[in-house]
Amino acid sequence: MSTPEERKIMDVNVDTIIPECCNGNKLAEKYLHDMAWVNRIIDDLFDDDVKVKKEDIERVFYVLAIEIPTNPFFVQNYQALMGQHIIIYNSWMDSNKWEFDKDKTKQMYAHVLKDYIGELLPLVAFITGGTQLMREISLKARALFIKEI
Repeated sequence: MSTPEERKIMDVNVDTIIPECCNGNKLAEKYLHDMAWVNRIIDDLFDDDVKVKKEDIERVFYVLAIEIPTNPFFVQNYQALMGQHIIIYNSWMDSNKWEFDKDKTKQMYAHVLKDYIGELLPLVAFITGGTQLMREISLKARALFIKEI
């Protein structure tokens, strides 16, 4: 759950960091933008804190069913990326269970788990530019998206 101002800042940060992660690979950029957008819409639907248009729900279905699975970057790197998709899903599900738990430690972990999708950034940097680019991106990306609990 974020304010409209926080969402605008996140959008600028996403648009800034994705090209840096992708080392000129436009298909990788499309993949990351698609994943970020889908994640936002699904989270909005789940939290029910932002009205989601029917067109956006239809587009989510299209992106998940057609765009991402046929993106040549995703196809070429399926094994590395799909493993992350599984962990992103699992982490997001766990975060939703712990977000409002009585245990403050679980709430803290829920806060971190919900943002696991951000791990795609250094992974894509590694795929497109190797270890050096991954290390250049990793802490920079974390700093862009860190938020108070």
